Amino acid sequence: MPAPQKRNADRGCKKECAQHSGLNSGKFHASPFERFLKRLQGAEISSPDIRAGMALLIAALVAKGRTTIHNAQQIDRGYQRVEERLGAVGAAISRVDVPGPG
Repeated sequence: MPAPQKRNADRGCKKECAQHSGLNSGKFHASPFERFLKRLQGAEISSPDIRAGMALLIAALVAKGRTTIHNAQQIDRGYQRVEERLGAVGAAISRVDVPGPG
């Protein structure tokens, strides 16, 4: 009996996905996540660690305007040649030397 339940669950997922994507109505409805992405604005931010820094970098790529990430060496610790790799898929990333205090 578990097999029919699995098939029913699969059909429910397809129906749910079709409703979210707007396929049934012929119109596209943006998801809450897509609406959130449209509101991201560039800013000056600081990378607290490796993973958070990469998440900030990805968010910066979809944000409108320029984003400056300070403490970028945190990203470098975990991701080698990140500008080159993301640049290969169209990202516009440049490094800028910022003078330190003093």
